[in-house]
Amino acid sequence: MVNHARAPAPTTAADVTVAWLTQCLQQAGHDVEVTDFRAESIGNGMVGAAQRLMLTLDGVDASVPETLVLKYSRDGAASRRTGRVGYGFAGRPGFYEREVRFYRDLASKIEARVPRSYAHWIAPDCDQFVLLLEDISPAQPGDEFTAPQPTELHGVMTNLAGLHAPLWSGPFPAGDNLLEPPTAAEGQHYQRIISRNVEHFRTAMAVEPGSATDRVLGRFVERADRWWVSAGQPMSLVHGDYRVDNMLFPTDGANRPVVVDWQTALVAHPGRDLGGFLGASIPTEVRREHQDDLLRTYHGRLTELGVSDHSLQDCVTDLRLGAFQGLHHTTSIARAVDMNDRGWQLVTTWLDRLLATFEDLDSLDALDDLEALS
Repeated sequence: MVNHARAPAPTTAADVTVAWLTQCLQQAGHDVEVTDFRAESIGNGMVGAAQRLMLTLDGVDASVPETLVLKYSRDGAASRRTGRVGYGFAGRPGFYEREVRFYRDLASKIEARVPRSYAHWIAPDCDQFVLLLEDISPAQPGDEFTAPQPTELHGVMTNLAGLHAPLWSGPFPAGDNLLEPPTAAEGQHYQRIISRNVEHFRTAMAVEPGSATDRVLGRFVERADRWWVSAGQPMSLVHGDYRVDNMLFPTDGANRPVVVDWQTALVAHPGRDLGGFLGASIPTEVRREHQDDLLRTYHGRLTELGVSDHSLQDCVTDLRLGAFQGLHHTTSIARAVDMNDRGWQLVTTWLDRLLATFEDLDSLDALDDLEALS
C-alpha cells in the first residue's frame, strides 16, 4: 500500500504554495527557491485533472525546470468514485493509487519514456491524489482524432515493447496487490461489471438489436471472464489505457513520445495495450497501412530487450485478442465517468474503428480460442 504523508499535499492548483514547490525541487537536488508561479489547465483527462505550473525562480541551478505539471483528482462524483475504486476488485488499488505507485515504484524499471516525478501523495481513503511531474516541453499533446506521423507510430511501438519486456512473464512479487496477475474470481467479477456496462451502453447509444455492434457486444460479454484472465497467455506490466490521448510528442525531433496517465497500470496480457492502441486509438486506414511494420518494430524491440520465446506471429495473435481492450474502454467510460461532448465523440469514433478491426483480424474467433474458466 502507499505510505500516506503526515499532512495532505495541495490537491488543486489553488492550494499550491511556493514553499511546497521549493521543498519539492530542493528534495530533488535543485538549489533553488520558487518565488511565484502561474497555472493553466491542460489535458483531456476524464478521471484526473492537470495544470501546468510556470515557475518564477531564485537561484543559480541551471538544471531546474521552469515549468511542472500538477495532476490531481477531477471534480465530479462519478469520476472521483471511479478513481477511488478502479476496476472494482476487492483488495486491489484504485486508479489514483495505481498511478501514484507507478511513479513511486515502477517508472524506473521500464524502458519507456515517462515523466519524472517530483512529488506524490494520496489521501487515506484514496479518493484524492496529487502528482508533481516533469513538464514535457516542447511537445504536442496527442489527440485521438489526429493520427501520429509514421515515425512517431514506430516510436509508440518501441515504447510499448520497452514497457512490456522488463516484467515479461514475471516473476511477479507474491502478495503485491498491484503486480499480482488476474485471478479467475476477478475474471468472473469483471464479467458481471462489463455486462452492466454493456447494457448501459446499449441504451445510451441506442444500439439496434441484431446489428453488428449488438452481436459484438453480446459475444464479448459471454467471454469477458476468460478475456480478462487470458490464462495461458504471457503476462506483463501494461499501461491499460495506451492510446494517443495519453502521449506527448516532443517537437525537438525525437520520435518516441512520452507516455502519461498511468492510472490503469496493472499486470495483464500485453495484447491489451497493442489492441487498445492499434485497434481503437488510430484511424482504420492508418492501421491497415502500417500494422505489419508496426508489429515488426514492436517484436524487434521485445527481442532486443530479452524476450526470446515470443514470435512475430504471436504478436499478431496478441493484437487480435487485445483489440477488445478498445471495447472495454468504449463501454466502460460511458458509465464510469462524467461524460462530456468529447467523451461521446471518442466513444463513437472508437466503436467505428473497432468494428473494422474485429472484422479485419477475425478477433471474435480469438475469443473462442481462450479456455473457459473453471
